[in-house]
Amino acid sequence: MTPQLSSSPVIGIDVSQAHLEICVHDTVFTYPYRLRDLPALVARLRAYAPGRIVVEATGGLERPLLQALCAAGLPVTLVNPYRVRLFARSLGQWAKTDRLDAQVLVRYGESAKLPLLVLPRPEQQTLKALVVRRRQVIDLLLVERNRLRRAPAEARASVEWVLARLEEEVQRLEASITALLEAAFGAEYALLTQVPGVGVVTAATLLAELPELGHLNGKRIATLVGVAPLADDSGTKSGPRHIRGGRQPVREVLYMATLAAVQFNPRLRRFYRRLVEAGKPKKVALVAAMRKLLVWLNAILRDRQPWRG
Repeated sequence: MTPQLSSSPVIGIDVSQAHLEICVHDTVFTYPYRLRDLPALVARLRAYAPGRIVVEATGGLERPLLQALCAAGLPVTLVNPYRVRLFARSLGQWAKTDRLDAQVLVRYGESAKLPLLVLPRPEQQTLKALVVRRRQVIDLLLVERNRLRRAPAEARASVEWVLARLEEEVQRLEASITALLEAAFGAEYALLTQVPGVGVVTAATLLAELPELGHLNGKRIATLVGVAPLADDSGTKSGPRHIRGGRQPVREVLYMATLAAVQFNPRLRRFYRRLVEAGKPKKVALVAAMRKLLVWLNAILRDRQPWRG
């Protein structure tokens, strides 16, 4: 690995259940990963005056570390492990150990333009937990409904009982989500749901899983969600534009909201029909409408101005 000569080094931290592998100035050391040890670690890392601390997402194990670092005002970036592995392979680094991962995180942080992590407010974290749990229970409902269609007579009562409990849990979660939205997100919730096509689930998902909404420009927010068209050109070839990446849960609820909005939102309906009449495939026009709706919602929260239909 190339030594980090900057006076404000990039620090890479690989997280595991019991310990952290930390790479600073091309030196890797192991640190126990316990809550009681995090204050001492924060003080040690602050002494390096880091330009960036790069942490790989590890299924939630990284959350206590991120909270401690962000609370101390240290510059932290959370990165996608898949992208880091691709980066490592581009360097010819196929071996994988915790120590090597920490070194690769440093190289990745030095090479890529990585945004600083801003942790959601406590109420946003609570809202996200409820939204994610609702989505999990909905998935279970779909599984049980499919089972019911194929269930033998002897098993139908059991499947129906489970379905009833899951439906009750969805209702309970939705009531909790609505109560939290009204109590902690009153203004933002009201602004979003004034837009025809945007309901409780869409507003909750946007506020929980897209805290950047209202803080970025339209192009960046569309790219973040994954509804911005990406070029596919090479030499004289100009390929069709596609969308990819981004935040899938946000994109899914935005898709459903747009399906409703192109029917009941006059402004978006006109935009969608104009594209279709111009010869755009309906799927392309719908994605463009998703992007348009997202940009509108972003501007509404940014400017704190109500919807004008």
